[in-house]
Amino acid sequence: KLLTSTSAFTTIDAHDESINTDRKFRNILPKPTKVTLILRTFGHDLPLVAMAISEFAKGNHPLFPEYRNDDLILTENDLYCSDWRRACNDNGVIDGRDNPNRNASDDAKCSEWIYELHPYYSIHTRNETSHEGNQRQYKDKAADHSGDEEVLNFLQSKTILGIQDHYPFWKSWNHAPWAGKPVWACIGFNNCHCHHHHILLDDNIHNDPNDGAGGIRTPIELRGRGDGEKSISGYQSLFGKEALEMHGKHLIRVPTVKPLMEEDWFIRQIEEARWNLLRGETKIKTSAGETDRKE
Repeated sequence: KLLTSTSAFTTIDAHDESINTDRKFRNILPKPTKVTLILRTFGHDLPLVAMAISEFAKGNHPLFPEYRNDDLILTENDLYCSDWRRACNDNGVIDGRDNPNRNASDDAKCSEWIYELHPYYSIHTRNETSHEGNQRQYKDKAADHSGDEEVLNFLQSKTILGIQDHYPFWKSWNHAPWAGKPVWACIGFNNCHCHHHHILLDDNIHNDPNDGAGGIRTPIELRGRGDGEKSISGYQSLFGKEALEMHGKHLIRVPTVKPLMEEDWFIRQIEEARWNLLRGETKIKTSAGETDRKE
């Protein structure tokens, strides 16, 4: 359903009492004017997943032979690899890809970590199948899209895209969320390039600020304007409590079996995240239950 119609974002089945209590979604949440689907993975399965979705969109799924949607067809040009490049204040640009001995204190020495996108097949050969055995070969090629604003503009211009995020980098930072798969939260800033509500659904999201696959990037407020308007001077990663407060709005943990058993599970989670963002409240789910938190 998520793939077949943008209206699915605002359609909730009423077969469950818990869903009936939130029928207000239908009347309050506006239908998105544009939807972008981004496939995110640390593995080497991206070309296979892209091919499967493309075949589905061409009407080659045996259960949906009449379905056609050109907006969901991916080509090689729609697949990318991400990277983080480190820029330091006084020492020029330092490429952090080849430094496995970094630690959290390194972050304080750097003005920013720059998120970049490289074409998938400029990094990989077409016969790669190993998850751990491949070493990326950048060959000093510049990224196609570099920095938060440039990446955001590109992502939001697409209807579907695939990104292989940088597992060795994430691992080298002990699986810290900020070093994994970034999403952007920019509500309330005037000149922010983030025009979408970004939501990452992943099975490796935890109620732990130091471990997880998804990190939050937010604008740095430009100080000194004095006119009450919030503008930005750059972007930064969130840590600790601030990052956890984005759960339920921008980060959603996926219990692997749930979507298999409940075909509308993803739709309901997206609707709930949109509602949480709208009402300024988020739910952090723990093993003990749910706790509501106000912003």
